Amino acid sequence: MPATGTLLLLLTLVRVKNHIFNKVPAFQATPGALIYPDNNANRMYEQFTTAYNIIRSVDQVTNAFGPLYPGFQIGRDYEKIENARMLDPREYYFNKQLGFISLNTALNADEVLAVAYEYTIEGHVFKIGEFSTDGIAAPQTLILKLLKGTNLSPNFLPGN
Repeated sequence: MPATGTLLLLLTLVRVKNHIFNKVPAFQATPGALIYPDNNANRMYEQFTTAYNIIRSVDQVTNAFGPLYPGFQIGRDYEKIENARMLDPREYYFNKQLGFISLNTALNADEVLAVAYEYTIEGHVFKIGEFSTDGIAAPQTLILKLLKGTNLSPNFLPGN
């Protein structure tokens, strides 16, 4: 990813059947999908790169998702970030063996955290999100897996 860019961050990207909480039928689990997190675990990534491909233009994201309200909402199911930046390696720790990331400083309430990564299990490569090297040129929107959004309400239940 470039130092700054435009991102569409999705909470349910790569989630499998029992962990998809939005109510949009076109974004549900892919029949026969493996149990591992992957862009193809549910239909969301496929839909965003085909039927909803206008999201590549950041000023069209609200128009694309507006008709899906209340089943799919900004702040709950996705975040739209302009002028996002990639963290410097000194700002986080990544444990390769256990597969977790730990930030060296806390995020502010209005800050978000998202990732894109690949991993391999038994010779099969699984991909989460998109990389800037995937051919998505600025100013087009990259799609990433949202880890921490702006809605941290304890009353928030995904999909409600």
